[in-house]
This record gives sequence, structure tokens and C-alpha cells, in this order.
Amino acid sequence: MLTGQEVKTIFRSAGYGPQEIAASLNGDLIALTSVNEMRIFTQTGNAITELRCSDDRGDLISAVAFSSISNNLLAFGTSRGIVQVLDASTSAQIPGPKKICDDFISSLALSPSTQPRIAVASSDQMFIWDTHSGKIMGPFTHHGPSQFVCRLVFSADARHITSVAENYTLCVWDSMTGNIVRGPVGLSDGQMSYAEEPSCRIALAQDGQRVAFVGNHHRILVFEVVYIGDSEVSLSGPLALAGHTDYINCMALSRDGRLLVTTSRDFSVRIWNIQTAMKHKQVVIDSASDSSELPNLDEAFVDDDGWATCPSSRGGSPLRLMWIPETYQKSLQLPISVGEVVSDHGKKAQVNLERFVHGKDWAMCKT
Repeated sequence: MLTGQEVKTIFRSAGYGPQEIAASLNGDLIALTSVNEMRIFTQTGNAITELRCSDDRGDLISAVAFSSISNNLLAFGTSRGIVQVLDASTSAQIPGPKKICDDFISSLALSPSTQPRIAVASSDQMFIWDTHSGKIMGPFTHHGPSQFVCRLVFSADARHITSVAENYTLCVWDSMTGNIVRGPVGLSDGQMSYAEEPSCRIALAQDGQRVAFVGNHHRILVFEVVYIGDSEVSLSGPLALAGHTDYINCMALSRDGRLLVTTSRDFSVRIWNIQTAMKHKQVVIDSASDSSELPNLDEAFVDDDGWATCPSSRGGSPLRLMWIPETYQKSLQLPISVGEVVSDHGKKAQVNLERFVHGKDWAMCKT
């Protein structure tokens, strides 16, 4: 993953292409969905399971999730509100299918149990299906009307569920009663971006303690979820990352929340080390003085006027580093992510910062 070298191409679709991707607990199984079918692969690219929706009336697989404690336990939801749980290695149903609602299922989460409860998001509503008893709780609406719920995770003790909606609000609720216990808390309008698809703009760590959003100029905003007392929650940050030069298609945080993977219409996949980016930002803050200001290239982006720009470390006006010719603005890659994969379809323009000088001594770069 960190070298950016392709291991194997494991799925090509004549339809819309893979729409949902999920990895198992140990990372040795990968589920990919396309239209009404799902295939499960091993790390070597061998397909061990193939299945299709049993409904022949145009039902599509719209969400898929693995268990956080069992490598083979998998749930998927469809565009007609049906959820099914199965053993990923054998395709055995455990149980299901179960009709949860009448609308498109946008997100799923399995409780950490061998007989899990399934948290289900559909539009602005959420449900809980107890696979042991067969009972369905809900609907619950904690983010306001018409706010598309994009991500769900259970806490490690299965007592709480964290949900995040398209309006960048996060809340924590009781998985046994459906009552909200913390939040909702969200971002200001100035930090939000509505250019991407709702489900693509958000990534949520498995423990619910880190969340990432897409900001303006296709940048990425990473927040720590801070629990205060018994009933409050806040978002600390953001850590801003340069992101991409075009719309972001998908984001996902690793199970420990340390790595973020993003894909974009700029034909690239980028892997971000969140801990390293935090250290870079702190070094820039600590090194800044009244007479000097260091640019943090982790935060650099190309603005609407074509300038490579960094936020000010002292909270002032953004720093304009250099103007990028229009030919290269959509393909510019700054040397900031841990790993990167660039499609053959994408152009590639890199900035060589070996002799870069910023500020009053800029002319020294000629020597």
C-alpha cells in the first residue's frame, strides 16, 4: 500500500463499476459491489464468493460492511431497504434477508457480537435490527429532516452508535433505546463543501473518535471527536490536508484511524498518515515567529485563481506560494501524502521543491 504499486486488478465491471468496497477484520478478504452483484476476494485476487440480489425488480446493493470482531461476518443492504447477513467465506446466510425499510440503504454497521445487531441508515432515518430476536427498532432521526446519514459505527462495548450526516453533524445515541446521548455537533457553513456526493464526503474511524470531511477546494478536514463529561461531544481541529485537484470519490479511515485513503476524479488514490501530518503542523506552528512564517505544504491547495496557497500559521491571510499555469492546475501533485497511485488516464505534474525559497529571499532559488 505504501509503495503505490499495483498488486493485482481483481474486478472489472461492464456496468457502473465497483460502488462499495469493504475489507475484513484481518484485511485478507475484500468485498466489492457493482449494481446488483457482490464478489468477495482474497488478498491474492481469487474470488471465493459471488452473489446477486434475489430480487429481480431492479434491486441494487447499496451498502456493505464487515464485522469488527469476526473476519468472515458480513452484512449488505440494498436500494429497496433489504439487509442480509452472511459468512463471507461460504456465502451461508446468517440470517436474512430482512426488510428493514422502503428506501435506499446508505450505511450499515455490525455490533461486535457473533449474533450482531445491525445499525442501518436510510436517508435521514436510522434503524436497529436484532438478528437474534428478529426485532427492528426505529426509525430514529437525530440529524434533522432530509439530512442524509452517511456513516455509522458501534462502540466497542456495543452500547452506543455514532452517526454522521451529510450536513457534517455527528451524534452519539444509545443502541438499546435509540435515544440520543451526545450531540449533534457539526461544522460551520464556511468549512463545509457540497460539491461532492454526500456519502463520499465523510470518513469515520471504527472507534468513532476521528472523522474526516471534504472541505473547500477538495481539501480534507480531519477532526478528533472529544467526549466531555457524560453528555457532551465536540470536534477538535481541523487538521487540514491538501486533498486532491478534483472531486473526491471516496474516503476511508483505517481501523485504528491512523491512515486515511482517498480517491478522486483526478485519477489518483492518496494515502495519508494522520499522525505524521499532525506532527508536521505542530513543527510549523512552533517554528513560526513574528518575523517569519513557514508554509505547511500538507495544507497547500490550488485556489480559484490558480495560486498554490497555504493557510497562515498565525491565522492571517492565506499565503500564496506560487502561481500554477492552467495546464497543470488540475494535475498538480504536492509531495505530501504517504503513498500515491496515479491512473494511466491522469496527467501528472509535480512541484520540485529541492531549491524552493519562500519570503524575502525568494531570489536565492535562482542560484
